[in-house]
Amino acid sequence: MDQIFLEDLQKVFARLKDMAQENRDYLIELDGVMGDSDLGLTMVSAFTAANETAQAYSGNELGELLLRAGMSMSKPLLQRWAR
Repeated sequence: MDQIFLEDLQKVFARLKDMAQENRDYLIELDGVMGDSDLGLTMVSAFTAANETAQAYSGNELGELLLRAGMSMSKPLLQRWAR
């Protein structure tokens, strides 16, 4: 692959969301060993938000898509911590 297109990044974000959902319980189990068992929930929330942003992006700048998707990942986390 010589170039990355917008559609390629949108597919990557969709797959990351799917992978987080598929591994949610496993991530919760792993995090429960030394953490608070919320890693699976956090990953699903973050990658779902990033995917929604990536799919809705109507521009053509890959950097902007990455920036927006990355920024959207923090919103569910901030909302969770604010409780």
